[in-house]
Amino acid sequence: VGFKPLRVLQKRNKALKKMKKMLKKGELQQTPKGFLCTVTSVTDSEEELDNNKIEELNQPINTKDFPIQIDWNASLPPNIKVPRIDIHSIILDFSAVSFLDVSAMRIVGETLREFIWVDVEVYIVGAY
Repeated sequence: VGFKPLRVLQKRNKALKKMKKMLKKGELQQTPKGFLCTVTSVTDSEEELDNNKIEELNQPINTKDFPIQIDWNASLPPNIKVPRIDIHSIILDFSAVSFLDVSAMRIVGETLREFIWVDVEVYIVGAY
């Protein structure tokens, strides 16, 4: 597909944490056309964000308590970089698959979960 969904999820989680800090400090505002960054440079160091636990970044963050609805394919604040995902769904054709063992099912399940976390719908067809 051209991208690693787990890496995209990590980038999104880092961006959410950074945006939460900016909102609390008043450095970021939402406008009808997108976000408005009210400072010229951000003082948060990338090292601080990179020192987060990897396990924490690999899990989706609940954005229900986040005051802003984020569209990841729209324009984000200039200092926040998140890979753009241009696909909305994946279709897996299992018509040629006659058997999946336990380890294959685990890998398929983990892969499906990662795509769902980054808002890519996964359809399995032809599974008997």
